[in-house]
Amino acid sequence: MNVASMHERALVELTQWFGRVQQYSAAHPACRELGTRAHATLSMALEASSPLTITVAKDTLGIGDGLAVHPLLRGRLAAHLHERGVATMRFAGGVSLEELSSLLELLTLPVQTTFDRGGLSELVKERGVVRIAVEDLSHDISADERQAQRLRTRLRTDFKDLLAHLRAQRELHGTGEHVRALLDNPLVAVALLEENPLAVAEAVAGLCLLVREEEERTGEALAPKLHVILMMLSPAARDRVVLGIAPLAGEFRDALVWGQSGLTEEELARFVLPALRRNAADLETVFYALGLATPHDGRRIAMVRFLALRLHDLPADDAAASELLALLAEPAPAFGSSMRERDELQPYAERVLAMRRGVVPEGSSAPRDSGRSRSPLDTSRTMYELVRMSGRTRRFAQLCTALPLVAARYANAGAVDAVLGIVRALEATTRPEIAELARRTLVDVVSVPVAAQILRELDLSSTLAEGTELEQLTSDVKVLAALRPDVVLERLELSESRKMRRVVLDALASVGPRIAPHVRAKIHSPQWYVVRNVVTLLPACGATASDYAAVARHPNEKVRAELLRALRTVTLDEGTNGVLVDLALDGALESRARALSLVRGELLGPRAIARLDELLRDEAQPEELKRRVVVVLGRSGQDEAAAALFAVIQPRGLLDLGALRDAAADALATSPAPGARAYFDEGLRSSVWRVRRACEKAAEKARGR
Repeated sequence: MNVASMHERALVELTQWFGRVQQYSAAHPACRELGTRAHATLSMALEASSPLTITVAKDTLGIGDGLAVHPLLRGRLAAHLHERGVATMRFAGGVSLEELSSLLELLTLPVQTTFDRGGLSELVKERGVVRIAVEDLSHDISADERQAQRLRTRLRTDFKDLLAHLRAQRELHGTGEHVRALLDNPLVAVALLEENPLAVAEAVAGLCLLVREEEERTGEALAPKLHVILMMLSPAARDRVVLGIAPLAGEFRDALVWGQSGLTEEELARFVLPALRRNAADLETVFYALGLATPHDGRRIAMVRFLALRLHDLPADDAAASELLALLAEPAPAFGSSMRERDELQPYAERVLAMRRGVVPEGSSAPRDSGRSRSPLDTSRTMYELVRMSGRTRRFAQLCTALPLVAARYANAGAVDAVLGIVRALEATTRPEIAELARRTLVDVVSVPVAAQILRELDLSSTLAEGTELEQLTSDVKVLAALRPDVVLERLELSESRKMRRVVLDALASVGPRIAPHVRAKIHSPQWYVVRNVVTLLPACGATASDYAAVARHPNEKVRAELLRALRTVTLDEGTNGVLVDLALDGALESRARALSLVRGELLGPRAIARLDELLRDEAQPEELKRRVVVVLGRSGQDEAAAALFAVIQPRGLLDLGALRDAAADALATSPAPGARAYFDEGLRSSVWRVRRACEKAAEKARGR
């Protein structure tokens, strides 16, 4: 083998090692064997001829006086180095394995991070790599680039500080400006999230947690901007986010699940596909992570079906893609948590492999068809124009007499597009002399069976609906909701499409109080997910405190969490305020704290005060939750609340902690209750030193205000 071939072979093995480092890290055991082999091959090549000099162009790589031939060097290594502004790179004899590992770790940094830190040449020097020399392309920095660099530096510092506070579980204040700055600069946010490849999942979860808390605090819809950032992550980062959900715990895992829950099933399929491609040999781990990210079975299976469709797009010359298809085409094991997902993917993988071989086997499973009959004509547009033209003639009344029967026959035949054309035409009829007739005819056309058939077909098409098609679908569902709200509400229970459920909820909310009887009937459904869906409609239909109270007693935590979000949008009275108190006494600690933050002390009734007093007397409750209760009671104008605060001040044992007593004394000192002053004065005269001292400190604070 000549010297040029030895040099090229060494660079090929180095590139293969780099590909594995991008998945794991240079120090990972999975990379150790490749690294040792690549170092040995490079050392042999350098013994034959040193130094090894490579020149970098956009789509080619020069090795010494010749050009690289191997496609791995021309297509991958050259493009990667060129993107980072590398002009030449020299490997000197005696280069160590540690120096090669440092170089590859630096090459995994995002492009913008590399430039911000002075270029790859400066980073190599900082790492102490002396036998690898890098020359960068020089470029002038404009004023805009300097400003953008200062912005990236500030956002990087702020985000690292916020992430450190989240890890330490410290309470954060005034994070809104930083969070919005990240969301408004998605390219910078992506660069920051991918800066440390081994901590991408934690960084993304931290950003999701910050966005969720800011959204809950302000009520502003920030999640869509977060979803844009998630979809901009590189395939390697998406792989780490998907597999990184399992090691996360507590708020970080919940926040990451919340962040991904806003993605559509199709977007989620695109998000998780890199994890399948990079971990084909360990599919069970990937599917386990997907189960954590999408706990709802219907949503997960819908996402898997989109994944199945994307199998057709896998490159035919990619070894990892071929391995994935071969494994998915095998029959799913009779045991294991991913059996259902494997069953969905197996027929698609079989068909893709058969198509690549140039033959489709008889009886092979083809992608599922929605079952909708399609006509080469645009029947919807045809019927729309027919009804609209008839509205300009004297025979419109005659046509309206026949339209209900025609619509029913079209619906029974599966020609729902034609029925939608009739419905849209009648809805668009605004001429004063025929508007009332068109309205009555529309009610007759949209009978219960016809409405159910239309909704079934719209549900099937909702998954792929985007842009104008989605806007038209939303408009159609709103018309149906105004005419047949009970049928539309039934579709909410049957639909497996998250997008369709959102459209249905928005349409029903626009109807108003007319849907109240139907919603109240669904509150008592045995299926928890049905109750969770209709809870979002309670504020729109003018629900009473008794309606909210019925949901607050639901045994499922997700239903109560949805109720808490719904109560944030209503004007509280004593009844709904009492429901918040009930939520604060039941369920997960995080939900209870959020419920207490919404409780208005001035609206507390005797029953609510009594329940909060029970929580204060419960020794098993955490002190932080009790302190929140004390703050709420301190805003009440009822003497019962003042009495409860006075009881907290009293000693209860030798190991009594003073933080809660001090908080109760502060609340009692500023309480608007008529009897609060008497209780506070009694505390100042108490014979117990701890009680008297707490009241004295509270009095000093009150005078300082």
